[in-house]
Amino acid sequence: MRLDRTLPAAFLLLLAAGCDKVLTTSPQSDLPADQLIVDSKSALGALTGAYDGLQSLSYYGLDMELLGDLPADNSTWVGTYQFLGNIEDNQIAADNPEVTDMWTALYQEIDRDNVILTRVPEVAAIDDATKKEVMGEAYFLRALTYHNLVKFWGDVPMPLAPTTSADQASTYTRTPMLQVYTQILSDLDNAASMISNTSDTRRATPMAVQAIRARVLFYRASVSGANATADYTAALAAANAVLAGRDTLTVPFGNLFTATGSNTAEDIFRVSFTPAEYNELGYYWLYAGRTEVRPTKELANTFAANDLRKPVTLGPRTSGSSTLHANKWPTTIGA
Repeated sequence: MRLDRTLPAAFLLLLAAGCDKVLTTSPQSDLPADQLIVDSKSALGALTGAYDGLQSLSYYGLDMELLGDLPADNSTWVGTYQFLGNIEDNQIAADNPEVTDMWTALYQEIDRDNVILTRVPEVAAIDDATKKEVMGEAYFLRALTYHNLVKFWGDVPMPLAPTTSADQASTYTRTPMLQVYTQILSDLDNAASMISNTSDTRRATPMAVQAIRARVLFYRASVSGANATADYTAALAAANAVLAGRDTLTVPFGNLFTATGSNTAEDIFRVSFTPAEYNELGYYWLYAGRTEVRPTKELANTFAANDLRKPVTLGPRTSGSSTLHANKWPTTIGA
């Protein structure tokens, strides 16, 4: 009798131990910070993750274009999301979801870049060539994202190290806009000195660094007061460096905006999208999608009648219709 009672108890003990082993397995998608980057392979993986941040629907996958075109009257809201109508009218509340989502996505991208820039120099197992390339491209991505932040918001918080807790994030204050521009240009200097990739335009290249530098300097010139002339001169020099050997169009304009997002000889830097890692640009702007926004007639009227770019950029949503949609993004799949 005693043996009969002991066996079930032992069995239950073993069963409980088995359940505990299953339920307490280590998560596969989360790692402690000191285990994120431990060698060259994981450093390259972290860089891939940083590029993946650009694909977010709250970044280049949709919101960057929406928040640029709607207030500028290039697009008009015609759908059901009232918060987009508010953006078009420049009546943007602090809790506007499209704005807060993009703000969050940009700082998530910066945090990924900061993890790389902080951790990679500490890891002896990463070979020097990989270390230099990964850090150079991370500097480029951080510069690009801070440029987008300051372009939309002006003075912004500027963390240069990974954020480890929500409490830490709540202590950040806004950094003056010109100080952010100084950091952006410093990051671009570092990127230019470290990046060796010259052929893969889905990643940062020295030419992409120069292109972003020209854009940043043109923007800074508009707010830099007495230094504006120097900024315009430097911006022109950077732009000319990019244009050297690229003075004429080498592919038809329409080839730049294909349904598959194919590379072209004119590419400087292209964000990758696939049917799995898609954007929603065509879905929002095309009649075949949800038609949440559409190009304005004012935008259409800026094109000369014989401008070959016009039918690629916009056109009637159906034959004979006076209502426009955007041909520039030719698929609702968003590859």
